[in-house]
Amino acid sequence: MNMETKTILIIDDDQNVIRQIKDFLELEQLGYKVVFANDGESGLKKLKETKPDLILLDLVLPGKADLKLLKG
Repeated sequence: MNMETKTILIIDDDQNVIRQIKDFLELEQLGYKVVFANDGESGLKKLKETKPDLILLDLVLPGKADLKLLKG
């Protein structure tokens, strides 16, 4: 069975949150590609670049975007 790797984009300004989620996904060896951004602006950029299958989004981010990210 040929399964395509799924991409998860984590957008959060807390490095500990990003690390914990990334470590969990890697520990479980589920085969996800994990990318991350630390603020709304870089999150929008990563969203356009990677077209992720799932976004884990902190709704309270410094600077631009937070809820605007939901619109893509």
